[in-house]
Amino acid sequence: MINASSILTGNDFVLVPTVEKEIPYIWELLAQWKSGCLWKSMYKDYDEFFLDLSSRLTNKKDMLWTCWTKNGKASKKFGVILLSDICYGLSTEIHGIADKDIYKTMTRKSSLADKAFSKVLDFCFEGLGVARVNATFYKQDKLILALLKRHGFKRNAFLKKSVYINQEIFDTYIYGLLEEQHLNKGK
Repeated sequence: MINASSILTGNDFVLVPTVEKEIPYIWELLAQWKSGCLWKSMYKDYDEFFLDLSSRLTNKKDMLWTCWTKNGKASKKFGVILLSDICYGLSTEIHGIADKDIYKTMTRKSSLADKAFSKVLDFCFEGLGVARVNATFYKQDKLILALLKRHGFKRNAFLKKSVYINQEIFDTYIYGLLEEQHLNKGK
């Protein structure tokens, strides 16, 4: 049975449920992204971020994994993946933050980001039994868009000038993937 404490693995990566001691790493990841990062802009400071993330780690509506490479002693973290607002049997929202080096490789089909994303989508549909996965982002990002489209996501909405982040106004892009689209992707 797949559950919130599930470890998801691939040949060259492992996704481990995030624990509180990983929160500083996530804050460091967010610091790599200067503009358009809604997740970081939601918090006044690290303490507020820590409290929110700590509560997300213990509630039943969110799941967070830290992504690791599989290289024996040379293993290293390369990002985090969050499923938020999980409505079992209905839907969830997927978010990810990658290390900048991994982010640059997202256009490649066999990249670590691509494989980890695929593993989490399998978990959403097979483990959680959701009917739909949503992805929302606030900057036109070709790499994110390529990753979503490669996995069968379709644009559901575009909201012009809809979000205010760090004194800038951004558009909102909402993409979705239905269970049947995910199941038929390989056919």
